[in-house]
Amino acid sequence: MSKDFYLIYIDEYGNSGPRLDDPQQPIYGLQIAFIKSCNWLALEKELLTIAESIGHILGLGETPRLHMVDLFQRKGLFYKPPRGYRLSVEEAYGWIEQVFNAFKKADVRYWNVYEAKSNYATELREKIEAIPDFATREELRRKTRDYTRLPVHIRKLLFPTALAATEFALRKMDAYGIVFFDQENEKDDSELEAYKIYNAFRKKGIIRQILESPTKKDSRVSVLLATADFSGYVAFADVLKSNLDIPKKPILLEWNEKYVKPYQVIDINDARDNDAYAAYAALMSGMRSAIEAGLAHDYDDSLSVAESVAILYEDIFRGEEYEPF
Repeated sequence: MSKDFYLIYIDEYGNSGPRLDDPQQPIYGLQIAFIKSCNWLALEKELLTIAESIGHILGLGETPRLHMVDLFQRKGLFYKPPRGYRLSVEEAYGWIEQVFNAFKKADVRYWNVYEAKSNYATELREKIEAIPDFATREELRRKTRDYTRLPVHIRKLLFPTALAATEFALRKMDAYGIVFFDQENEKDDSELEAYKIYNAFRKKGIIRQILESPTKKDSRVSVLLATADFSGYVAFADVLKSNLDIPKKPILLEWNEKYVKPYQVIDINDARDNDAYAAYAALMSGMRSAIEAGLAHDYDDSLSVAESVAILYEDIFRGEEYEPF
Protein backbone atom coordinates (compact mmCIF):
# COMPACT_ATOMS: atom_id res chain seq x y z
CA MET A 1 0.00 0.00 0.00
CA SER A 2 1.36 3.42 -0.92
CA LYS A 3 1.86 5.94 1.86
CA ASP A 4 -0.07 9.20 2.11
CA PHE A 5 1.78 12.34 1.05
CA TYR A 6 1.36 15.78 2.60
CA LEU A 7 2.17 19.32 1.57
CA ILE A 8 3.22 21.00 4.81
CA TYR A 9 3.15 24.77 5.34
CA ILE A 10 4.82 26.62 8.21
CA ASP A 11 4.20 30.23 9.24
CA GLU A 12 5.60 32.19 12.15
CA TYR A 13 3.86 34.17 14.85
CA GLY A 14 5.23 36.81 17.21
CA ASN A 15 8.28 37.84 15.22
CA SER A 16 9.87 40.90 16.84
CA GLY A 17 13.26 40.30 15.28
CA PRO A 18 15.92 39.88 17.99
CA ARG A 19 13.79 41.55 20.70
CA LEU A 20 12.95 39.44 23.74
CA ASP A 21 11.16 42.20 25.67
CA ASP A 22 8.33 43.09 23.28
CA PRO A 23 5.20 43.27 25.48
CA GLN A 24 2.98 43.07 22.39
CA GLN A 25 4.49 39.76 21.26
CA PRO A 26 5.73 37.82 24.30
CA ILE A 27 5.60 34.43 22.54
CA TYR A 28 7.28 33.25 19.37
CA GLY A 29 5.78 30.29 17.58
CA LEU A 30 5.60 28.34 14.35
CA GLN A 31 2.27 27.03 13.08
CA ILE A 32 2.33 23.88 10.94
CA ALA A 33 -0.47 22.92 8.51
CA PHE A 34 -0.67 19.50 6.83
CA ILE A 35 -2.56 19.19 3.52
CA LYS A 36 -3.03 15.73 2.04
CA SER A 37 -1.85 15.67 -1.57
CA CYS A 38 -5.19 14.39 -2.86
CA ASN A 39 -6.90 17.51 -1.48
CA TRP A 40 -4.47 20.31 -2.21
CA LEU A 41 -5.61 21.17 -5.75
CA ALA A 42 -9.28 21.50 -4.83
CA LEU A 43 -8.34 23.56 -1.77
CA GLU A 44 -6.15 25.87 -3.82
CA LYS A 45 -8.99 26.46 -6.30
CA GLU A 46 -11.48 27.19 -3.53
CA LEU A 47 -9.15 29.64 -1.75
CA LEU A 48 -8.41 31.44 -5.01
CA THR A 49 -12.14 31.69 -5.70
CA ILE A 50 -12.68 33.25 -2.25
CA ALA A 51 -9.82 35.71 -2.78
CA GLU A 52 -11.04 36.64 -6.26
CA SER A 53 -14.58 37.18 -4.94
CA ILE A 54 -13.31 39.54 -2.23
CA GLY A 55 -11.20 41.38 -4.80
CA HIS A 56 -14.20 41.79 -7.09
CA ILE A 57 -16.45 43.15 -4.33
CA LEU A 58 -13.82 45.71 -3.34
CA GLY A 59 -12.96 46.61 -6.93
CA LEU A 60 -9.29 45.85 -6.42
CA GLY A 61 -8.54 44.81 -9.98
CA GLU A 62 -6.34 42.05 -8.57
CA THR A 63 -6.59 38.96 -6.41
CA PRO A 64 -5.74 40.00 -2.85
CA ARG A 65 -3.51 37.92 -0.63
CA LEU A 66 -5.47 35.93 1.94
CA HIS A 67 -3.76 37.29 5.05
CA MET A 68 -5.59 36.76 8.32
CA VAL A 69 -4.47 39.87 10.21
CA ASP A 70 -5.36 42.14 7.28
CA LEU A 71 -8.77 40.57 6.74
CA PHE A 72 -9.61 40.32 10.46
CA GLN A 73 -8.58 43.92 11.19
CA ARG A 74 -9.75 45.14 7.74
CA LYS A 75 -6.50 46.88 6.93
CA GLY A 76 -4.10 46.96 4.00
CA LEU A 77 -6.02 46.40 0.75
CA PHE A 78 -9.14 45.79 2.83
CA TYR A 79 -9.00 49.27 4.40
CA LYS A 80 -9.22 51.69 1.45
CA PRO A 81 -10.06 49.75 -1.72
CA PRO A 82 -10.40 51.61 -5.05
CA ARG A 83 -14.20 51.65 -4.98
CA GLY A 84 -14.20 53.11 -1.50
CA TYR A 85 -16.19 50.17 -0.19
CA ARG A 86 -14.76 48.75 3.01
CA LEU A 87 -15.88 45.38 4.29
CA SER A 88 -18.00 45.50 7.41
CA VAL A 89 -16.90 43.52 10.44
CA GLU A 90 -19.63 40.98 9.77
CA GLU A 91 -18.58 40.61 6.13
CA ALA A 92 -14.93 40.17 7.05
CA TYR A 93 -15.82 37.53 9.62
CA GLY A 94 -18.00 35.78 7.07
CA TRP A 95 -15.14 35.52 4.57
CA ILE A 96 -12.81 34.26 7.31
CA GLU A 97 -15.28 31.51 8.16
CA GLN A 98 -15.49 30.58 4.47
CA VAL A 99 -11.72 30.16 4.48
CA PHE A 100 -11.81 27.99 7.59
CA ASN A 101 -14.62 25.89 6.15
CA ALA A 102 -12.52 25.34 3.03
CA PHE A 103 -9.71 24.08 5.26
CA LYS A 104 -12.16 21.80 7.06
CA LYS A 105 -13.53 20.37 3.81
CA ALA A 106 -9.97 19.62 2.66
CA ASP A 107 -9.24 17.90 6.00
CA VAL A 108 -6.28 20.17 6.81
CA ARG A 109 -4.51 19.19 10.04
CA TYR A 110 -2.46 21.38 12.38
CA TRP A 111 0.29 21.47 14.95
CA ASN A 112 2.50 24.17 16.43
CA VAL A 113 5.57 24.76 18.54
CA TYR A 114 6.19 27.90 20.56
CA GLU A 115 8.21 29.38 23.39
CA ALA A 116 7.87 32.38 25.68
CA LYS A 117 10.56 34.90 24.80
CA SER A 118 11.28 35.34 28.49
CA ASN A 119 12.63 31.77 28.48
CA TYR A 120 15.06 32.68 25.71
CA ALA A 121 16.12 35.70 27.78
CA THR A 122 16.68 33.48 30.81
CA GLU A 123 18.82 31.06 28.83
CA LEU A 124 20.77 33.96 27.36
CA ARG A 125 21.41 35.49 30.79
CA GLU A 126 22.48 32.19 32.35
CA LYS A 127 24.85 31.41 29.51
CA ILE A 128 26.51 34.82 29.57
CA GLU A 129 26.75 35.04 33.36
CA ALA A 130 28.47 31.64 33.43
CA ILE A 131 31.42 33.01 31.42
CA PRO A 132 34.43 33.35 33.80
CA ASP A 133 36.04 36.39 32.17
CA PHE A 134 34.45 39.63 33.42
CA ALA A 135 35.33 41.70 30.34
CA THR A 136 33.76 39.13 28.01
CA ARG A 137 30.64 38.95 30.17
CA GLU A 138 30.24 42.72 30.15
CA GLU A 139 30.76 42.96 26.39
CA LEU A 140 28.09 40.32 25.74
CA ARG A 141 25.73 41.93 28.24
CA ARG A 142 26.03 45.25 26.39
CA LYS A 143 25.68 43.61 22.98
CA THR A 144 22.50 41.86 24.10
CA ARG A 145 21.21 45.02 25.81
CA ASP A 146 21.00 43.40 29.21
CA TYR A 147 19.90 40.03 27.81
CA THR A 148 16.96 41.44 25.83
CA ARG A 149 18.35 40.98 22.29
CA LEU A 150 19.29 37.76 20.57
CA PRO A 151 22.36 37.86 18.32
CA VAL A 152 20.38 35.89 15.71
CA HIS A 153 16.91 35.64 14.20
CA ILE A 154 14.69 33.92 16.74
CA ARG A 155 13.44 31.51 14.09
CA LYS A 156 16.82 29.79 14.06
CA LEU A 157 16.26 28.54 17.59
CA LEU A 158 12.75 27.19 17.08
CA PHE A 159 12.75 25.97 13.47
CA PRO A 160 14.67 22.74 14.33
CA THR A 161 11.89 21.83 16.76
CA ALA A 162 9.21 22.55 14.14
CA LEU A 163 11.06 20.28 11.71
CA ALA A 164 11.41 17.53 14.32
CA ALA A 165 7.73 17.85 15.27
CA THR A 166 6.77 17.57 11.60
CA GLU A 167 8.86 14.43 11.18
CA PHE A 168 7.33 12.94 14.32
CA ALA A 169 3.81 13.63 13.05
CA LEU A 170 4.55 12.07 9.66
CA ARG A 171 5.92 8.94 11.34
CA LYS A 172 2.79 8.62 13.47
CA MET A 173 0.67 8.91 10.30
CA ASP A 174 3.01 6.63 8.34
CA ALA A 175 3.21 9.28 5.64
CA TYR A 176 5.68 11.38 3.67
CA GLY A 177 5.70 15.12 3.14
CA ILE A 178 7.48 18.16 1.79
CA VAL A 179 7.79 21.41 3.78
CA PHE A 180 7.24 25.00 2.67
CA PHE A 181 7.57 28.06 4.88
CA ASP A 182 6.71 31.73 4.49
CA GLN A 183 9.71 33.87 3.63
CA GLU A 184 10.35 36.97 5.71
CA ASN A 185 11.83 38.88 2.82
CA GLU A 186 13.53 38.17 -0.48
CA LYS A 187 17.04 38.70 0.89
CA ASP A 188 16.90 36.58 4.04
CA ASP A 189 18.94 33.39 4.31
CA SER A 190 16.17 31.29 5.86
CA GLU A 191 16.20 28.73 3.05
CA LEU A 192 19.93 28.10 3.52
CA GLU A 193 19.47 27.83 7.28
CA ALA A 194 16.61 25.37 6.80
CA TYR A 195 18.82 23.28 4.51
CA LYS A 196 21.61 23.16 7.10
CA ILE A 197 19.20 21.97 9.78
CA TYR A 198 17.58 19.45 7.43
CA ASN A 199 20.97 18.14 6.31
CA ALA A 200 22.21 17.75 9.90
CA PHE A 201 19.01 15.93 10.85
CA ARG A 202 19.25 13.63 7.84
CA LYS A 203 22.80 12.63 8.69
CA LYS A 204 21.65 11.65 12.18
CA GLY A 205 18.76 9.62 10.83
CA ILE A 206 16.23 11.95 12.41
CA ILE A 207 14.60 12.90 9.10
CA ARG A 208 13.13 10.05 7.07
CA GLN A 209 9.61 11.09 6.15
CA ILE A 210 10.29 14.70 5.08
CA LEU A 211 11.41 14.59 1.47
CA GLU A 212 13.84 17.29 0.35
CA SER A 213 14.99 20.38 2.20
CA PRO A 214 12.28 22.88 3.26
CA THR A 215 11.59 25.58 0.67
CA LYS A 216 10.43 29.13 1.24
CA LYS A 217 7.36 30.49 -0.48
CA ASP A 218 5.90 33.97 -0.84
CA SER A 219 2.36 34.13 0.54
CA ARG A 220 1.52 36.74 -2.11
CA VAL A 221 1.91 33.92 -4.63
CA SER A 222 1.29 30.70 -2.70
CA VAL A 223 -2.30 30.85 -1.46
CA LEU A 224 -1.93 27.60 0.49
CA LEU A 225 0.29 29.37 3.05
CA ALA A 226 -3.03 30.74 4.29
CA THR A 227 -3.61 27.37 5.99
CA ALA A 228 -0.78 28.07 8.44
CA ASP A 229 -1.44 31.82 8.59
CA PHE A 230 -5.17 31.71 9.44
CA SER A 231 -4.91 28.72 11.80
CA GLY A 232 -1.85 30.16 13.53
CA TYR A 233 -3.54 33.50 14.15
CA VAL A 234 -6.36 31.92 16.14
CA ALA A 235 -4.25 29.15 17.70
CA PHE A 236 -1.76 31.62 19.16
CA ALA A 237 -4.55 33.89 20.34
CA ASP A 238 -5.61 30.92 22.46
CA VAL A 239 -2.00 30.30 23.58
CA LEU A 240 -1.66 33.92 24.76
CA LYS A 241 -5.01 33.85 26.57
CA SER A 242 -4.48 30.44 28.17
CA ASN A 243 -0.81 30.79 29.16
CA LEU A 244 -0.40 34.51 29.87
CA ASP A 245 -4.01 35.63 30.38
CA ILE A 246 -3.64 38.22 27.62
CA PRO A 247 -7.12 39.37 26.54
CA LYS A 248 -8.14 38.31 23.04
CA LYS A 249 -11.34 38.84 21.11
CA PRO A 250 -13.73 35.99 21.92
CA ILE A 251 -14.35 35.30 18.23
CA LEU A 252 -10.69 34.29 17.79
CA LEU A 253 -10.98 31.78 20.63
CA GLU A 254 -14.27 30.51 19.20
CA TRP A 255 -12.69 29.96 15.78
CA ASN A 256 -9.81 28.08 17.37
CA GLU A 257 -12.20 25.80 19.25
CA LYS A 258 -14.32 25.20 16.16
CA TYR A 259 -11.90 25.08 13.25
CA VAL A 260 -8.37 24.35 14.54
CA LYS A 261 -8.23 22.61 17.90
CA PRO A 262 -10.35 19.58 16.84
CA TYR A 263 -8.11 19.00 13.83
CA GLN A 264 -4.69 18.60 15.42
CA VAL A 265 -2.50 16.23 13.46
CA ILE A 266 -1.88 14.30 16.69
CA ASP A 267 -3.97 14.51 19.85
CA ILE A 268 -1.30 14.49 22.53
CA ASN A 269 -3.98 14.63 25.22
CA ASP A 270 -5.38 11.27 24.18
CA ALA A 271 -4.48 9.03 27.12
CA ARG A 272 -4.72 5.97 24.89
CA ASP A 273 -1.73 7.17 22.88
CA ASN A 274 0.89 7.24 25.61
CA ASP A 275 3.66 6.83 23.07
CA ALA A 276 2.65 10.04 21.29
CA TYR A 277 2.45 11.96 24.55
CA ALA A 278 5.82 10.72 25.77
CA ALA A 279 7.51 11.58 22.48
CA TYR A 280 5.91 15.03 22.44
CA ALA A 281 7.10 15.71 25.98
CA ALA A 282 10.61 14.67 24.94
CA LEU A 283 10.35 16.95 21.94
CA MET A 284 9.52 19.94 24.12
CA SER A 285 12.33 19.06 26.51
CA GLY A 286 14.65 18.85 23.55
CA MET A 287 13.51 22.29 22.42
CA ARG A 288 14.67 23.88 25.65
CA SER A 289 17.99 22.10 25.31
CA ALA A 290 18.18 23.31 21.74
CA ILE A 291 17.93 26.89 22.98
CA GLU A 292 20.85 26.31 25.29
CA ALA A 293 22.87 24.63 22.54
CA GLY A 294 22.16 27.48 20.15
CA LEU A 295 23.25 30.10 22.66
CA ALA A 296 26.45 28.15 23.30
CA HIS A 297 27.66 28.71 19.74
CA ASP A 298 28.89 31.56 17.66
CA TYR A 299 25.83 32.28 15.53
CA ASP A 300 27.92 32.91 12.47
CA ASP A 301 28.62 29.19 12.52
CA SER A 302 25.05 28.12 11.85
CA LEU A 303 26.06 24.63 10.73
CA SER A 304 27.53 23.93 14.17
CA VAL A 305 24.29 25.10 15.76
CA ALA A 306 22.26 22.82 13.46
CA GLU A 307 24.50 19.84 14.21
CA SER A 308 24.29 20.43 17.96
CA VAL A 309 20.50 20.57 17.83
CA ALA A 310 20.43 17.40 15.73
CA ILE A 311 22.40 15.54 18.39
CA LEU A 312 19.83 16.56 21.01
CA TYR A 313 17.02 14.98 19.00
CA GLU A 314 18.93 11.84 18.09
CA ASP A 315 17.81 9.93 21.19
CA ILE A 316 14.18 10.91 20.66
CA PHE A 317 14.02 9.46 17.17
CA ARG A 318 16.69 6.76 17.53
CA GLY A 319 17.20 6.80 13.80
CA GLU A 320 19.76 4.98 11.79
CA GLU A 321 22.81 6.82 10.50
CA TYR A 322 22.54 8.26 7.01
CA GLU A 323 25.46 8.65 4.70
CA PRO A 324 26.30 12.32 4.08
CA PHE A 325 24.91 13.71 0.85
